[in-house]
Amino acid sequence: DGVSMARNDGISVATGDYIIFVDSDDTIEPDYIEKIVADTEKHSPDLLVISDYDWYQRKREVLGALPTWALGIKKSFLDKYSDIRFPEHLQVCEDGLFSHQLLALTDNVSFIPQAHYFYRQREGSSEHSINHVRLANNIERWFEILDNFYTKHKVINDNKLHILSFIRVEPFYRMYSVNFTDEERKSIADIVLRFVKKYKLLKSPYKKMFDTDFKFF
Repeated sequence: DGVSMARNDGISVATGDYIIFVDSDDTIEPDYIEKIVADTEKHSPDLLVISDYDWYQRKREVLGALPTWALGIKKSFLDKYSDIRFPEHLQVCEDGLFSHQLLALTDNVSFIPQAHYFYRQREGSSEHSINHVRLANNIERWFEILDNFYTKHKVINDNKLHILSFIRVEPFYRMYSVNFTDEERKSIADIVLRFVKKYKLLKSPYKKMFDTDFKFF
């Protein structure tokens, strides 16, 4: 819970042109900042994808969500959308929800695969200690946040593939990987499908790309 609060506090007092996040147990290469600054001076993007993922390099697009460490943000862009911050009191997905909303609001995205960030996942980290009961309860809040966002900003029609990708990355993946009870699985499925039906995502031209996932539900 404290991580989101700390990041939001950092955003509120930041005075630079761009914001990046580095977790305390991760490392970056010596010229990491230099490479990021060079790109921002050349392109002035709203968002930076700081990642050497092959998929991102090949497609030059990001769909669904990004981890915090793979995202850089123009401060003025964040100031413009002051309602979008890291949601607090969530066990997981606070960074995915944050990045998903920002990515839905701009196409001015720059890719910097040459800036290497070294993410270290340790035993005992939050990702290794997920409480399935709390997570099942949190997923309902994920979709409340997304519902409020798309209702307010009215960008749903341009982001149906983006939303379906988020659903695959987050709740679908969790359904496969977390030891939920049958009752929790049914509750999560109901939450997701209500959202999908509300925004008519099943009628989207992209639906066939997600048939396997929806059949699982």
